[in-house]
Amino acid sequence: MNILDFLEDNSAIVCENNIKDYILKKLGESQTFLNVQFFPKKDFIKKNTFEYDEKTIYYLITKYHYKIDIAKYLIENLYYIDDKDYNADSLNYLKELKRELIDNNLLYFKKYNGFSNVLVLNYPYYEEYEMNIFNKYRTKFYNVDCSFKLDNVYEFVDIEKEGDFVFNKIATLLDEGININQIKIICPNKNYYRVLRRLSIFYNIPINEPTNNSLYNQDITKIFLDNLSQGLDCALESIKDELVEYYNIIVKICNKYSFIEDIDIFKRLVIDEFKKVKVSSDSSNKIELKTIDDIFDDEYVFLMNFNNEWAPIILKDEEYIKDNVKEEVHMLSTKELNSRIKTDYIKKLKRIKNLVISYSLNDLKSNMFPSSLVQELGLNVLKHDKNILESYSYLESSIEFAKSLHDYELYNNVHEELGIYKNSIDLKYKTFDNKWKGIDKEELREYLNNKLTLSYTSLNNYNKCAFRYYISSILKLDSYEETFASFLGSLFHDVLEKCYAKNKDVQEEINYYINSHERELSLKERFFVNKVQEDITYVLSILKKQESFIGLNKTLYEKYIPIKKDRDIKIDFVGFIDKILYKELNNETIVALIDYKTGYVDIDLKLIPYGINMQLPIYLY
Repeated sequence: MNILDFLEDNSAIVCENNIKDYILKKLGESQTFLNVQFFPKKDFIKKNTFEYDEKTIYYLITKYHYKIDIAKYLIENLYYIDDKDYNADSLNYLKELKRELIDNNLLYFKKYNGFSNVLVLNYPYYEEYEMNIFNKYRTKFYNVDCSFKLDNVYEFVDIEKEGDFVFNKIATLLDEGININQIKIICPNKNYYRVLRRLSIFYNIPINEPTNNSLYNQDITKIFLDNLSQGLDCALESIKDELVEYYNIIVKICNKYSFIEDIDIFKRLVIDEFKKVKVSSDSSNKIELKTIDDIFDDEYVFLMNFNNEWAPIILKDEEYIKDNVKEEVHMLSTKELNSRIKTDYIKKLKRIKNLVISYSLNDLKSNMFPSSLVQELGLNVLKHDKNILESYSYLESSIEFAKSLHDYELYNNVHEELGIYKNSIDLKYKTFDNKWKGIDKEELREYLNNKLTLSYTSLNNYNKCAFRYYISSILKLDSYEETFASFLGSLFHDVLEKCYAKNKDVQEEINYYINSHERELSLKERFFVNKVQEDITYVLSILKKQESFIGLNKTLYEKYIPIKKDRDIKIDFVGFIDKILYKELNNETIVALIDYKTGYVDIDLKLIPYGINMQLPIYLY
């Protein structure tokens, strides 16, 4: 039966975006023009029950000090709750919370719209409260199914071997003339991404990794957030000359939260919004990493990580409303949900015409096990042996050759392929040329988009080691991982500033900082946080005492100072000064600069001629 047979004017079509694209394509092909509206299931339910907005979230995080995701999580659970008494305390808490939000006009109830009919497509399950909504309409449930046969699954020792197999297969398809835009990879486990990124370079096959395409990860957003401590107007002014498309989105999001006066809460909420906004990236002529829900047309699909817990993803009884109380609100149990998700997952597999399935036994950290669907679907397990004569990556083969030589040299293990590699690859094993080859200035200018940002830290790195600067500031290969020491230093810095400038309570600000950074502290870490609280209280008393002796009566905190140096390349020389004390006297300004340190720092000025330890002189500049 054709899906278009169900459609009529003034219909609501409840489906996800991939099905929406499919229907629009079919309508275009048949030159059918209908007045229809598309909704994801979650949005359709909200439009027929209640919706909430940023004021609802703000209310919960300020009154109850919830984290943003916890506040949203609790609100989403309110859809299951009626105004009645329950046996479970957790459900009664939700009932009281819902009543409180209603009384404060923070839940906005809707009347269902007068659609002539509703077509619901390809959802694995429906909760009872959702069915009650659909029953208000003339609703049809329809699954777009295919029955392509599932035959084989490839088994690999580890994810590197699996990734190499997939890229070699992709290279074969490209060699046969298949358009790169028709080839997709499904890989739910992000532990694979590092391997895929490396192989993408080795095979010269670009991939469109979906991890960094949020507005939060864009340079314009970083500039905006860096300047936000100076006020919203200053932050927006700092990005007005950047990409207009992103600037307008940032302004729109800020306008939603314009009612919030506390700049820290404002910042937390807009960051949450920035992370949700997906910015368009050029995915043309790249292999897209997709989810199984995104695949619908006749594409060439490589489904990796066909392992337990991932194929399909298994839900656990970890939700706020646990299995032992779900019956009170007529919710499906975790076991029933998993059963329906698995059935739906198999249907989605059978919708893909050109499908290659693979799994690994090790992710380079721990052992993994094949999905139970391998046995359940009767898939034929193929243990693939790579034909090294058919490799499409000389670099990957060279690395494999080096590994084989290394294995032979250390353990006297002779690999069968050693002779083939030796005759086909010119490998300078255990040699290294450290001579500087130089960088093409025009290529560097193009890479930098004719714009360079410098700071004390980057200049200090450059003067210590130019290659270190190149790796860190140009290629941006630093893998910063926040340690407890760095967390404690940032906490000290943030709390000291707020308590000194705004006379806030130290304990409250420490708790707020920890909650806003969503960090669970161990008992050992709690001890040091308590110690820091004592230190901050002591430092504040000293600062207040010093204030009574000093004649500098004006203060700036966290002062961001950008200096533009436009020469043959545009340079932004930037710095953040922790505190500036100053006084205007007789047409002059007397200034004291303060930079807080929570650890030892070398400020020996003897190294200034070498461009090292220049933080304070640069701040004076």
